[in-house]
Amino acid sequence: MVDSTVGCYVNPVPYGCLRCPLSVCVYDQELAARRVREGERRAELRERREEIREARERGESLDEIARRRGVSRMTILRWASSGR
Repeated sequence: MVDSTVGCYVNPVPYGCLRCPLSVCVYDQELAARRVREGERRAELRERREEIREARERGESLDEIARRRGVSRMTILRWASSGR
């Protein structure tokens, strides 16, 4: 929550939020950007888990998958188990 009594870096004066020239608060913009990044990150994780599942169904070992991705076997195990 933004404290309107202290303003922000755009308008750093007491009660700056009340006299701010911006139509959208910079804190709201930052929060929206963070939510977009988090959504993209979740999508990447889902894609990784799906890729690992498909590779395992094709009979690939964890070591083969790890070698192809350039990560350790433990990383593949962690990726596969995340989000259960």
